[in-house]
Amino acid sequence: MKLIKIFNVILVFILLLTACAPEAALPSRGQTPSDIPNDLPAATPRQNDDSLLFIYPENWPKTSVYNINKDLSGDLTIMLCLDHSMTQEIMDFKRIYPNVQLNIIDYSLDEDPNGEKYLYQVNTMLMSGEAPDLLDLRSHSFYSISEKGFFDDLYEYIDNDPDMERSEFYQNILQALETNGKLFHITPRIYHTFFKVNNEYYDSLPADFAVKGHTNYYELVSIYKDYLNGGGNLQLMQIFTATEAFTKDDYFINYKDRKVNFGDEFVDLIKFFIPHVTGITPTNNKAADCLFPIEVLSSCIYEALDYSNKPYAGFWFLETIHGKKFFETFTDFAIPVNAKNKQAAWEFLKYMIMNQYTPTSDQRFMYFGYSIHRNSFFKIAKFTHLYNEIKARGSLTTDRQTAVETFIGKIDERNGSVDSHRNFIMKDEGFIYEVTKDISAGIITPEQAAEKLQDAFTIRVNE
Repeated sequence: MKLIKIFNVILVFILLLTACAPEAALPSRGQTPSDIPNDLPAATPRQNDDSLLFIYPENWPKTSVYNINKDLSGDLTIMLCLDHSMTQEIMDFKRIYPNVQLNIIDYSLDEDPNGEKYLYQVNTMLMSGEAPDLLDLRSHSFYSISEKGFFDDLYEYIDNDPDMERSEFYQNILQALETNGKLFHITPRIYHTFFKVNNEYYDSLPADFAVKGHTNYYELVSIYKDYLNGGGNLQLMQIFTATEAFTKDDYFINYKDRKVNFGDEFVDLIKFFIPHVTGITPTNNKAADCLFPIEVLSSCIYEALDYSNKPYAGFWFLETIHGKKFFETFTDFAIPVNAKNKQAAWEFLKYMIMNQYTPTSDQRFMYFGYSIHRNSFFKIAKFTHLYNEIKARGSLTTDRQTAVETFIGKIDERNGSVDSHRNFIMKDEGFIYEVTKDISAGIITPEQAAEKLQDAFTIRVNE
């Protein structure tokens, strides 16, 4: 599995959005916890401090409120891969639902890096009728499982929920997650991948590339080859192998439609990428020494804004070589048809989707993506900490209000335009990486690699 380099950021909380309150009795339906703020107050100057609160624009969507169901109780069993990434959600849920006994089956992938044992365990549970109430489908082909009738249609939960409407979601994302018109699995949050370019080279980029806001691996390598021919000596980027160009493009591997296409185009692309990226990760990890110095998740919000003390500029969303605007997922969840506490399972999933992100946990907005519920995406975006961080880090943009509005507008636009779900599967990534390394080492030819991949994935997508 590819490691993604994300620069360390220092979170500076200049303003607290709300005061901490002592524990109180649970609110009734229609109320929210006292320490989870609902609406951002208007900006007002503070004495001896030129920091202001970010002003929530009037033209942004009306935000949604997560309401606690005080009657929720019983046992709730959730099976997760690496639940440390959800630690805050779990702690918050336990706090606001003390009558729910939360049981976490934490399956570590450290000893099962390809997730094959986990998938076997999941299938065994589903077949035996002993599945947990909520199932983490991270890094697995959930489309084939969904078609077998193991999971509830989550559209029914959304349509019957008093706190949300289907129309409040990004419709294109829901459609990309559908199986035969039904929503058997859902991801609470999505993220995108984007690139930056070295500041010193920015002005010499092709004019059309510099302004269009998106790119793909073929274009990046093309620009890099031109750069080398012009006498440049920077590396390509910090972390990049040819594996990425194929696992992020459903033209080559499409689990949803059961299609595989490692034909002549794959062979031509592999030959084009060699020797720059196939099976090679640059050894020098200094961003200043790379032409495209960083490939990061756009959920890392600070990296997406331009700071004068950074060695890169601009930002381009990654698309597939065939022009699809794909999104990636933190994880996907499903509620098995034989779940014992479906109400609590949906409540946990809904809490993740609509999470209000308290001041102690809003840093998660950076790393774990954006809600697919558009009204909650803007609700989560209580951007005062970001607003002040721009000042603290020396942004190229002095108008902080405009900088935040512009960035959030770009993410919202991207959320609403993606048309393809990247179903990342760990064992696929590792397998293709090993094959491309063999090509680089001269062990097999690109043509032999294409045949090997075509045969292997024809079996995998039909499992």
